[in-house]
Amino acid sequence: MDFIQFWVRLFWMILAMFLNLKALERYVTFRKAWWAKPLAFLAYWGVAGTIIFVGDWGNLPYSIAAFFIGMLLAGGDGVLKTVTVCVMFSSLTFAYNAWIDSFFGAVLEELPFDFYAPSRLFFAAVLFLVTKYFAPEKDYELSPALWKLLLEVSLIPLGIVVVVVLGSPVDTNRIPNPTMYVILLFLAMAAFLGLLGMVSALARQRKLEQQSMFAEMNQAYYEAMEQQHFEIRRLRHDMANHLQALAGLSDGQRDAYIREMLEGNAMAHTLNYCGDATVNVVLTSKEALMRQKGICPDWKLDIPDTLPYQKADVCALFANALDNAAEACEAYRKNVKYPDGKCADGECADGKLTVTLDARFRKGMLVVSVKNPMEETESSKGIFQPGMLPKTTKQDKKNHGLGLRSIREIVERYHGTMEIRTGERQFELFFYLMGESVS
Repeated sequence: MDFIQFWVRLFWMILAMFLNLKALERYVTFRKAWWAKPLAFLAYWGVAGTIIFVGDWGNLPYSIAAFFIGMLLAGGDGVLKTVTVCVMFSSLTFAYNAWIDSFFGAVLEELPFDFYAPSRLFFAAVLFLVTKYFAPEKDYELSPALWKLLLEVSLIPLGIVVVVVLGSPVDTNRIPNPTMYVILLFLAMAAFLGLLGMVSALARQRKLEQQSMFAEMNQAYYEAMEQQHFEIRRLRHDMANHLQALAGLSDGQRDAYIREMLEGNAMAHTLNYCGDATVNVVLTSKEALMRQKGICPDWKLDIPDTLPYQKADVCALFANALDNAAEACEAYRKNVKYPDGKCADGECADGKLTVTLDARFRKGMLVVSVKNPMEETESSKGIFQPGMLPKTTKQDKKNHGLGLRSIREIVERYHGTMEIRTGERQFELFFYLMGESVS
């Protein structure tokens, strides 16, 4: 191989591995460390670039081991998901390599050019396009039970490849029925399409279940706040009865009765922050709770009229965003030690933490920004990629961390976008919605 041919082959192989890695990224995420993607790149090169001859024990076992170890170190998902995706992609790649190198190598060697790199690049391009078509939405989720099922099904095509490669004679001319081996490897590759379809179908079903759950949660949240607001109006309406009752009580009983009324929700005022009644109810409730916890609410709203969204969605958007901000403030207060007894950034002068809400509705678009202080770490800086959500810090991860997912589901339904920005000891949730939901 001359000098120019070497660099041409290297360029084609680098391009092929880049396409392979982009296809793989549609199903797994990598760690934020600088070495994660280069390690995954090299690990996949050991799979896609390996020459596989049937009967040859020198490449396949070591390539599989290196690929799985590299992906487990570089992957940012759980072990079960990473292993399952590795089994799927390795079975396809090894089947193709064995198919081309063992049974079509002699034919391709007669071509006037080196077929090795072009065949790998062709495979990578097809894989990239196939996964683009079949890939589920970004940040898709499947339950552990579904990942176990996929792993069990994915082991079948990988087992076919291992048996064909390691259980055959080195000389393909000595194989009794080479056509059967070609068909088996082709079926192993075809099974990959079925597995991709299963992942996408299960991810869609999972998303529909989550949307239904979020809708029920949001509706229940809204109905609870509506009921509370109704009771407040009813108790106010019954003020005449309360006054009559006070007239018949002794001084001590009257004082206790008045104190009980003042401390109850009945005397709470629903403030008019904007032109949307649902937003006013939510902000009135959240402001009272925040002030009880020593948190300063700072509302800046420009919503002149009733928002063109379902009331349950409006309630869920503002309530979940403010609940998360309040919880973050409490965690910040516990974890951050203030230097020299002074207030840290993001606090009022009186030592209370601040949650800033900025919401505007103009030209059929609602834009909302919620900011709160947070403890800064190296991993918390920057902007989360679209579709990514920070992991909940609570121990009960199954029943928590649903607030941001609920917000994202509503935002996407109304053709909007949600972003999470962190840095300088501040967490910002930003999202916008258009005027109509997805039909």
